[in-house]
Amino acid sequence: MCDFGLLAFETAPVGIVLAENRVIRSCNKTFANMLGYHVENLVGQSFRMLYGSDDEFEHVRDVGLTHLKKMKSTKTSGWCVTMTGIRFGAGSGRRLYTRTTHLLGL
Repeated sequence: MCDFGLLAFETAPVGIVLAENRVIRSCNKTFANMLGYHVENLVGQSFRMLYGSDDEFEHVRDVGLTHLKKMKSTKTSGWCVTMTGIRFGAGSGRRLYTRTTHLLGL
């Protein structure tokens, strides 16, 4: 990431998380703070830790999966759980990235 891109990511006033196969690869401090964690406690962890149950975790995966495969993007909403156990509504936009879309800047 270029210096300006990294600066924008790290200081954005909204939570941003990058994931691969439902594992957090990177997130900004805003995202970590919203959940009561430090960035280093989230990176490398499964998103499962942010859901109240396995059923919720699986449901969110399944919602829009077919659409994501067809349209390459989708939006979902569900519940996340903070480190202290507080549940809150969370929405996400997902975009399917492949090596080709990344190289093309899409």
